[in-house]
Amino acid sequence: MGREYMVLNTLKPVYDNVPAPICLYEETDLLGAPFYMMERVNGLILRNKIPEGMSMSAASFQKLSISTVNNLAKLHSLDIESS
Repeated sequence: MGREYMVLNTLKPVYDNVPAPICLYEETDLLGAPFYMMERVNGLILRNKIPEGMSMSAASFQKLSISTVNNLAKLHSLDIESS
């Protein structure tokens, strides 16, 4: 969990599409394992199939695909060491 928290914490100042990390709890006494909290972001979690009861048009899939590629390109172009 510490690694994921550190990644979010490093990315947040330079990439707005990352939820803000709130806290990291490295002890195991509360939940039996370390955990972190992050801000809630409303949206759809993409899986390998469309959620039951939801339909998407070809145009929506195209828009989603373009957005995914653009965001991956932006992530790969970030200079996190200079921030």
